[in-house]
Amino acid sequence: MVANGHPSSQPSRWGINSLRLYLLIACLLGGPAASASIQQIHDYTVRLNDGFSSLSVSACFDGPFPDSLFAGSSQARPLLRNAHIRQSGERRRVEVSGSQMRLPDRADDDCVHYQVDLGKAARARSIGIAARTGDALVLSPQIWLWRPRSLNPYIDIRLHFEREEGMDIQGPWQADPDWLDASSESEAEDQGPVFRLGYPPLGWDSDFIMGRFERFQLDSEQTRVTVAKADGPGERADMTLTRQWLQAGLEAAESIFGQLPSERGQVIIVPLDSGDRPVARGRVSRAGGLSMSLGMNGHQPESDYQADGLIAHEFIHWLHPPVASDHRWLPEGLATYYQYIGLARAGHLSPAEAWQRFMEDMDDGIWDRRPGTVLDIARRMNREGGADYVYWASAAMMLIADVELRRRSDKQQSLDHILAQWVDCCFDQRRSADGRDVMDRLDELAGGEPIFRPLYDDHVLSVGFPDIEQLLESLGLPQAGETFELNEEAPLAPIRRAIMQPHEEPLLP
Repeated sequence: MVANGHPSSQPSRWGINSLRLYLLIACLLGGPAASASIQQIHDYTVRLNDGFSSLSVSACFDGPFPDSLFAGSSQARPLLRNAHIRQSGERRRVEVSGSQMRLPDRADDDCVHYQVDLGKAARARSIGIAARTGDALVLSPQIWLWRPRSLNPYIDIRLHFEREEGMDIQGPWQADPDWLDASSESEAEDQGPVFRLGYPPLGWDSDFIMGRFERFQLDSEQTRVTVAKADGPGERADMTLTRQWLQAGLEAAESIFGQLPSERGQVIIVPLDSGDRPVARGRVSRAGGLSMSLGMNGHQPESDYQADGLIAHEFIHWLHPPVASDHRWLPEGLATYYQYIGLARAGHLSPAEAWQRFMEDMDDGIWDRRPGTVLDIARRMNREGGADYVYWASAAMMLIADVELRRRSDKQQSLDHILAQWVDCCFDQRRSADGRDVMDRLDELAGGEPIFRPLYDDHVLSVGFPDIEQLLESLGLPQAGETFELNEEAPLAPIRRAIMQPHEEPLLP
């Protein structure tokens, strides 16, 4: 709802401290806020115009008119068109500088109106910006959602999408509870969906898809996973294999803790006709909820699907809290370490097949070395390469930690258990963790002699791949170039076998 008064949408003017004070007074007096939180809900109406040419947005504010709106991406400004307010009955253009839209003191209707050039955005055909495929458009909110800088549990945005008949919307956000309560299923379908943004930090990204596309659910007891697949030149005529592969990746991720830590997630598939792997491009995002976008090459043979652990890798990223981009070595190392382990635990690979792929891919990672420490290479790898080296050097650290935790506890403790404790205590979708701090926290949770911080000091901050040849031999794993055969008499073979075993009970509460 748009209020008649003008309380601030920004904490600096009438923000979180005032709201907390109100709540405290209301609780002491037994007022209505004692049982219900106060919220400012800004209403955004979003309309996709004919032919996917542009997006029209009307942003109306609950509370005082904000002095500025911000976009999460520097690419938003070149796409912005006709930004204006209505003041004293006249249309007035607003000033835009970079990613900031400066607003006057007020508008007649408390709203800002603007359009976004989707044609220009879609020509980039890039996951993370916009990708037009068939009769659907996959779009990042960072290029069209101009919003107050600060949102929080007391200040959020309601997104109301207007759509033409036959058009659909799929996004990572939760449905607005007021809209669900007020609408029957048929009315909700006619009116178009209404979501709550979920107050993500500015700059945190996600994807949503608008248009005509296929939608289906993956099987999961604990998490509702919705898949939206657009049509395109690279799609498979038979989606059965793609569904099976997605399901296998989901089950691989669930096998690590016994379940995922979230109640919902989405996967958006954009068919591509290029690339030498089943997934040519992919990313995981968290703004508003867990989301995964995949650029899939449907022309790849079935054997490539069966051999690829990438989808399991991406689903495993849903298990951990956000980690700062400067420390990508940590989440990528975790996902790389577990991708084949998870597929084996879920029954999609044998333990021997999983270890063989683990060893072969790690050997490729060793050969992908670049100058510098793992931390340095991770910070530059988008520009200069070296991702395989970073991923597998970090995965080797996870193997060292997992084996040591199991060895010293007589298999009563493992990397799975410590990570599950970290997720249980610290899973915050709106805050990025520092990799070094995470390693310290994992040591606190594990107790005993530190394991994780020494790995950070010795391998993340140092040059060279972790020396694990002796560990591999003790686990009964052959060295590179040797015939692949597991040594069941090796001293740590019982630990190697235990790593591939699924949990009888979930590790998360």
